[in-house]
Amino acid sequence: MKNPLFVFCMAKVSILICASILLVCEQEILADTVILKNGQSFENVRTEIQSDTVSFVFEGKKKEIQKVKVKSVKLKPVFANVGEKLTTTISKAPTREAISQERIRLAESLMNQIDWEAEIGDKPKLAVLNFQAGSGVAKGELETAVEIIITTMVKTNLFIVIDSQTIAKVKSEQEKYNEDCKNGTKDCSAKLGELLSANRVLTGKITKINGNYFVNGSIIDPVNNRIDFAESETAETAAKLPQASESFAKKIAGGVLEYSEVAYATTTRIQNLSYIKKSALIPGYGQYTYSIDKGSTLQKYKGFAWGVITLGLITQSWISFQDFQNAKANYEVSKDLLLLASNSQLDLVALINEQSSLDRLQEQANVSKANVASLGMFYLLNIADTYFLPHSVSNKDLGFSNFRITTSPSTYMAGNHTREQVITVEYRGNF
Repeated sequence: MKNPLFVFCMAKVSILICASILLVCEQEILADTVILKNGQSFENVRTEIQSDTVSFVFEGKKKEIQKVKVKSVKLKPVFANVGEKLTTTISKAPTREAISQERIRLAESLMNQIDWEAEIGDKPKLAVLNFQAGSGVAKGELETAVEIIITTMVKTNLFIVIDSQTIAKVKSEQEKYNEDCKNGTKDCSAKLGELLSANRVLTGKITKINGNYFVNGSIIDPVNNRIDFAESETAETAAKLPQASESFAKKIAGGVLEYSEVAYATTTRIQNLSYIKKSALIPGYGQYTYSIDKGSTLQKYKGFAWGVITLGLITQSWISFQDFQNAKANYEVSKDLLLLASNSQLDLVALINEQSSLDRLQEQANVSKANVASLGMFYLLNIADTYFLPHSVSNKDLGFSNFRITTSPSTYMAGNHTREQVITVEYRGNF
């Protein structure tokens, strides 16, 4: 017969073990939350922020919402399959790879999205402190890696990265009153982060073993003086160290959001802003990109039309400018001839030639100005057309009927040698 005390102890141990397993296996899901301006919210989703839309799967259905309708997005890691109905817990702990991939997703969510900002006062402040070079790592390699880490952090647009000058100034003041910090006998990173009013502090070390580089770092909560999490990345060669540093920075950036309650809101006040910027760079490029994103054949041909006509206007402006330069040179020659023919029988002829050259110069100047003005007007029309691109594309928008450009042959007038080109543009389509 078993000892009752032994049975009781074994039962208690079993309960503790089971409780520990459940605690490890059941983890709270920290998923994205999307709140619309009309008050509607979508919780426990994995968002994909694009140039003009925010898309996600909610209750098995994919939703694509215009950014102008979104009030804010709270980014958190999601450790479940896309499209799966998320519950308050997950049955098993996520793998290390899954955690890293989700942190990278968060870090890349707002990259190149300049029209998104955290709510006032909520954007976390991050300080990169005390990154050290381990055995075999040159000073230049360390500095390059740290610079890439900081740059990547800034590009995520997720938080404020405290600049090195501010850090150096506060650190100098700290060492002035603390000998341990000055002599390096004590790690003062957490205290320095608190003095900097940083929400999180990143410290780390880069080491080299058998030709491989290991980038390791930890995120410290300076207020509670604890390590929230740690990340690492490996580079097989020195040439791959920059790539490893960038990947490491993204993992850190995404991980910080796990410990922050930040809602990011769009500051877009101009519709189709991303396409407008592209059309401002290359006329027609915004319409063409829109056609790729929305599947609109109409906008694709419009993009080509804007580009071709702009190129024609640029060419015409250049030709008229060259004609103006030639007329200017001829006028200078005619003035010199007039001075040489002064008080001679050719005086009247030189005067008539000089006046004729002046008239041609003024005419070419007007033509050149008109061509430049036409180019400017067409450029502005291209921007306006991009602004009024529809937010949604219907079936009739995909239709295309007729597009034609004709150029009349150049003509010359014997009297004043002017050149004229007429460009006729005909475009018909469904709007």
